Amino acid sequence: MSFGVFAILFVGGASVLAAWTFARFPRIAPRDLRTALIHLGGSMLAGQVVSPFAGSLTASSGAPVRIGFVLGVALPALWYTILSFIWLLALVQAAIRRGSLQ
Repeated sequence: MSFGVFAILFVGGASVLAAWTFARFPRIAPRDLRTALIHLGGSMLAGQVVSPFAGSLTASSGAPVRIGFVLGVALPALWYTILSFIWLLALVQAAIRRGSLQ
């Protein structure tokens, strides 16, 4: 499998997991835009911290460590970023329907 195909499937899988979480657990979604932006900012910051660590770890490790890192750290980080973005989009959409941003 080429890296391009893997990347598309990886992001697609994280997106499907985030959409499922959004639909299945609506109570965990933030109630206001400020909280949603904090979630999104925190998830993006975590992704920026994970990226350099991932490069150094995976370059000097074997396949089991790489697979463990991808499934145990990178996938949850990407899932949370996408889920935070979905929450933000849902809140903005609701505010537009109401006619005001709160």
